[in-house]
Amino acid sequence: MKRPAVVASVAVLVGLCACGGETPGDPDARAAPDAAAGPDAAAGPDAPRACLQWTRVEVASTAPPVSIDPVAVTTARTTRVEITATLTTCDELAMTVVRYDEATRRAFAPVAALRPDTPCEPRPEAVTRPMALRFPAVGTWTVHAGPDASAPSFEVVVGAPPDRACGVAGACAMDCDCTETEPGTRCLGGEGLGGPFTQCARPCEVDRDCGGAGVCLDVDDGLASACVDGIECDDARPCADGFACEAGACVATFSLGTGNRVACGCDADCAAPLRCVADADGDGARCEATCPTDGPWCDGAHFCGTRFQDVSGLAAVDGVCGWVGE
Repeated sequence: MKRPAVVASVAVLVGLCACGGETPGDPDARAAPDAAAGPDAAAGPDAPRACLQWTRVEVASTAPPVSIDPVAVTTARTTRVEITATLTTCDELAMTVVRYDEATRRAFAPVAALRPDTPCEPRPEAVTRPMALRFPAVGTWTVHAGPDASAPSFEVVVGAPPDRACGVAGACAMDCDCTETEPGTRCLGGEGLGGPFTQCARPCEVDRDCGGAGVCLDVDDGLASACVDGIECDDARPCADGFACEAGACVATFSLGTGNRVACGCDADCAAPLRCVADADGDGARCEATCPTDGPWCDGAHFCGTRFQDVSGLAAVDGVCGWVGE
């Protein structure tokens, strides 16, 4: 069963602001009907795009991270935490980027959002997001729920992985026990009736993270925020803008390239569903396909990643669709 405080609150945020005269599709079609609306919520789907520019922001939590993985952590296995932060009524979900400082054994996991250049009120409820971590070194790590060391934190002891080859039958102990047979899955930890356990599964935040091969749910006495069998879309659960529902899965209908990833002043300069996104200083604004999470939000030879991973050099910020290269 899904825990509304975790998954549903995130789904509301994805489709929260109908800025630019478009109603951004809720990727999971699970937004609450009375969700707060942004600047252009009254505009119809055929209205012109408004002149808004977006900035990716990272917001610190007022509380420490909360582990949703009760199994011992190693450098070879993905573990996960929940981070809660207060955003504005116009913020839209943005892909999170966890940064690791191996020298100080610190990890920084801020909640990320796209924020338009228009005044908006704070959301009445905080948003909680699951975040995946894979620590690069053994030791005691401090995980901060924000972009710097001033954010609330907790400590986690990271051990060495089993001294064996990948793919041994039975309960997984390393991510590679899963990825060799099921690409995209990880060795996740959960709490069941018999106590803590591990299982190969695809971590997720919204249904799109499952790539059309399931839906994102929290299961009682099982894994939190993991993909399970299900149909991503149908008449009652539409896809996000820029995607069409085909055989129960959302498929991109846009195509990215140098012709539409162009410099811009606002959304009105961009072909839908691209947004005009700038860095924190408001420089280098460019039309981009934005990624609410690190799932498959891109077309063809593009992927959700950091600006430095984009081979084309056209990424304005982290968390947009970059090109993988030839």
